[in-house]
Amino acid sequence: MSMTVRVVNRMQQRLEDFARQLSGTWAIEITLPARGGQGPTNADLVEYLKDGDRDFLAVTNEMRTAAIRVFKRSAVALIRHHRADLTPAFDGIGEGVLSHIVQRFRRSGSAGPPDVPMRALSTEYARRKGHSRIGVLSGRLRLAFGDARVQTRRR
Repeated sequence: MSMTVRVVNRMQQRLEDFARQLSGTWAIEITLPARGGQGPTNADLVEYLKDGDRDFLAVTNEMRTAAIRVFKRSAVALIRHHRADLTPAFDGIGEGVLSHIVQRFRRSGSAGPPDVPMRALSTEYARRKGHSRIGVLSGRLRLAFGDARVQTRRR
């Protein structure tokens, strides 16, 4: 019985320490790879899509859920390995956000409601393109997000 109490007390202490680490404001910075050649940069394309009511970076409940899921998985793994510093779990938040953005590109124009409402392509443009997927003319931007670096840091 006393063994169980000690384990529970240690876990309680670790969770309290972890809660203290959570305090403050955190920022997620996504760095897209540079685009070779001429034309707009990847960041320019993201802004162009956003200006056209197609915001792939919009924060939604679904994005938060994806980020928290990765964060929890990372935090549990650190706790199981008896790590005192749980801040690496915060990198999981950024990875979850980035993964969710990539999924938006993969799902755009497919069946089912998107987690971010996006203005549909014009019929003429979709016909010229050969499909109605949004943000996927060449697939370059989706690939750029797949190769992006993400950093989660305290502000």
